[in-house]
Parts: sequence; structure tokens; C-alpha cells
Amino acid sequence: MVDGLRSVLAALAAMTALAACGSTGGGQSDDSSSKDVTSFLNVTATSSSPAEALDQPVADLAFSVVSPDGTSVGSQVTADDGTASVQLEAGDYRIAIDTTTVPPGMALISDLTETVTMTGDGDLAVPLAFGPAPEPAVAGTSRWDYATEDGYSYDLEISVKEPVEGGVNGDNVIGSVCDFDPALDIAVPGVLRATATTADFGTSIRAAFIVQHIDGDYSGAGTPPTRDDDRVRVEQYFSSDPTCREYSSTNLWGYAAPEASSVAFGDPVAAGDTVEHRFTVIVKNYRSPNTPDGDRALLDWITIRPMAKGPGRVGEPGTFSDQKGTDLYSSSVGLTLSGRQVG
Repeated sequence: MVDGLRSVLAALAAMTALAACGSTGGGQSDDSSSKDVTSFLNVTATSSSPAEALDQPVADLAFSVVSPDGTSVGSQVTADDGTASVQLEAGDYRIAIDTTTVPPGMALISDLTETVTMTGDGDLAVPLAFGPAPEPAVAGTSRWDYATEDGYSYDLEISVKEPVEGGVNGDNVIGSVCDFDPALDIAVPGVLRATATTADFGTSIRAAFIVQHIDGDYSGAGTPPTRDDDRVRVEQYFSSDPTCREYSSTNLWGYAAPEASSVAFGDPVAAGDTVEHRFTVIVKNYRSPNTPDGDRALLDWITIRPMAKGPGRVGEPGTFSDQKGTDLYSSSVGLTLSGRQVG
């Protein structure tokens, strides 16, 4: 009985071996994996900031996979979990990220190589890590002094930074209230600081500025703003809500007596203490057919000018003297959006 069972098993084994040889035509093994020349590029995008203990997935990040000749061979948008997968043939590729979909204020900080090589024998994972983008460099700063006949005084300082195509100004998202198209527009982040200088007394500070053009004609290749458009806008970030002021024919941008953008600090400021207010000047249609790389001449023509609200007026460049009951500005002092001091 046992010998008969052994004979049956041996016969079955021989039949199985014969079938295997017959299926390959002469006993050659069929390694189907060697014919598979495609694999998946798996992308995982996460962002983090110092205030976050864990990485957060970046959803809706758009990117394309580009071949060495510059042809896009695949595109994808990350899902809610920050992942996406593109199937590719073996070869070298690079990832091109749509910068407009990067989280505001974030920049790529991972060690993403210039090219990724798909070998065709498995999946390839590429992590994309984003972190807080560094603040743009300061392009220029101007400082003026305020004084009133009541004996109160403070120093006013306005800084503009290098123009950006979006992101944040401090903790504030640029374009959160003003219409902003990063493909055509430009944003110039600004910071206003006021330092109280009244000895032994707290100083109530209300600072203001207007946006005009410098004396003289625009000399660039683009189109300057006029009284009939609203291309120049100021986005201000208050402790309550941000606001947007459009400089147009309504408030006579660059003409007559334009309205000011102002900020009032609620509590009196002790001598030596400094208060800060952030704002962003947005210039619409900074890029045009005549200025595809941007109109730097326009930034050198548009100027931020300090304005005295209530007691105090602009006197000589760099100083303010008292004149009660007036809201005056000076056409001889200011700071261009390019950071050049005027006056």
C-alpha cells in the first residue's frame, strides 16, 4: 500500500515537471519581470513649521514629470494625504513643481536631485519636504522724526523688501484680501515701525502713508498707473482683519490729495518702545508683453510717502514739525518700491 502511494506521487511529480518544460518551449524559464519596463514614481509632499510638532501633508500640490528633452510626460496633483503616483517607463526624469500650488509662505527644503532615474524594476519614492520660506531681503529703509508742540515725539521707519510673487508678510498671507495674480502681478512687502521718544510719558501713535509716483515722468517700457485704473493696492494687516485699499480715480492716486493708509496703536507707547505694522503694496499687471520679466522701472517710480495725521506735518526731509488740524504730506520725501530713498 505504501509502495503504491509512493509510485502515484512520483508519477504526479514527473507530469508536473514535464508540463513546466513544455510551457516554455524547450525548458527555458519565463522571467516575465524582465519584460516590465515601467514602474511608479511615488511622491509624498509634507510641510512643517517650527510651531508644528508633526509634518502636515501638502494636498493639491501640482507637479509634472519632465523628460530630458523638456517634454512633460506626466502630471499629477497630490491628494489629501499628500501623496501621488505616476507610472513611467525606464529612464531619467525631473520633477517640475507648479510654484503657485506651494503652500503660502513655504519653500522646498528637501534634497530633491536634478533628475530621478526609473530603472523599471520597482517603485521609486521621492519625498518633497516644505518648510517656512525665508523672508525676502530688505530693499531699502527710510526714517523720519515726529514732534508736536505738546512735547510728544516718535521716530517713524518704513522698510520695503524685495518684490515677491506671493507667500507671506510675517504671519500674513499676501493676497488674502487684495486680488492677486502671481503670474502677472508683483507684491512688495512693507513694515512700518514707530519708536516713542517722549521722555517720561507714553506717546499715542498714529502713523500714515500714501502711495504716489515720484516727480517726473515714467520712463519704463510698460504702462504706468493712471487716475482711471486701480492697479496699485495696499493690503494692511491689522489685529482684527486685513483690509485692501485700491488706489484709483476714487481717491486720486498720484494726484491732488490722495487718501492715506494709516494705523493707530491703541495704547500709549513708552519711551524707547517700538510698535510695528505690516502691509504689502500690490502692483497689478507688473508683467506685460513689453515687460515679460517684470517692470522694475515701475517699482522705482512708485513711492511710499509718510503722512502726518492730526498734529504734525512733514517739514524738511527726514523731520516732522507741528501744525495742528492738518493732514499734510510732502512730495519731497519718500521711499520707492524698489527701495530707493527720495528726498
